[in-house]
Amino acid sequence: MTTFVPQRSGGVVDVDDAFEATVEFENGAIGTYEATRFAPGRKNQMRWEVNGSKGTIVFDQERMNELQVHIAGSRPGEHAQGFRTVLVSEGYHPYMKHWWPHGHMIGWEHTFVHELLHMLEAVKGDHDVAPLGATLEDGYRCAEVCDAIARSAQSGQRQRIEYQP
Repeated sequence: MTTFVPQRSGGVVDVDDAFEATVEFENGAIGTYEATRFAPGRKNQMRWEVNGSKGTIVFDQERMNELQVHIAGSRPGEHAQGFRTVLVSEGYHPYMKHWWPHGHMIGWEHTFVHELLHMLEAVKGDHDVAPLGATLEDGYRCAEVCDAIARSAQSGQRQRIEYQP
């Protein structure tokens, strides 16, 4: 975690301009988290990528109607070539029935309508918002991860997260 410009108009800066963390999951998989306010050319990139032995999937908020997908070949050592773009605005995808004909893009603002609809359906049906919606438990766990990253940056030591019941 670092602050690149400690003094700006308005005074001393007390927030981080960037961070990067390497994480290890319970199953032994590893990952990285990173964020920065200094990314010229980026408008609102919030991106995740999951890589595994059977393929890769990528989501980028700047291209929110698409997923980039690569699926490895069916035989050992065989690999499909490159990524394919999967549009998520087809009529059979969740929530698209509430919008215009398939193939038409939806925008950032529509995600809030989807969240509200999902929550209201959960209340009406008296069921959990999970797994499609975030729970208070999810928020708690996210806060624990953020706190561990901050502790690690301060101490320079690896941090183990143990969630409270």
